[in-house]
Amino acid sequence: MKIVSDASPLIFLAKSGLILKALEGNTIFIPPSVQEEVSNGKFTDAHLIKTLVKGGKILVRDPAVKDDYILLGVGESEAINLAIELKPDFLLIDEAKGRRIARNLGLATLGTLGMLNQLLKRGKITKSDAFVAIHKLKESKYYLHPSILEAFIEKIKNYEEK
Repeated sequence: MKIVSDASPLIFLAKSGLILKALEGNTIFIPPSVQEEVSNGKFTDAHLIKTLVKGGKILVRDPAVKDDYILLGVGESEAINLAIELKPDFLLIDEAKGRRIARNLGLATLGTLGMLNQLLKRGKITKSDAFVAIHKLKESKYYLHPSILEAFIEKIKNYEEK
């Protein structure tokens, strides 16, 4: 699948150790502003993402159109613009405002939890892997409304592994 990603889902996937699983069978594109954001810092996740970009596993593309979307950061705006241009299977974006704008522009969106769900459904991770990822998500101070998180945890608990 072809995926365009914003920064926060990539950072989380790297922190959770699932970014390599997310790349299996997928091509992930990011705009330069997202590359800068995800590669910034000396943490293991930033180093891993830099390595994946250098190795051509994550592809950096500058969108031809540079529309700014009010209330969104540069990374989200560029990711939406790149998704409009590349027509991916989905745009990986967590920001609710960004997802709403992207959907209004006809783009399919998926957030971090949706990506975890996809990995689980495709048999790329186990229920145990998903629970570990959720724990790391909580540790990383990633904000998610408690009811959404609890519903996702219940979904994982009830998921029948193949």
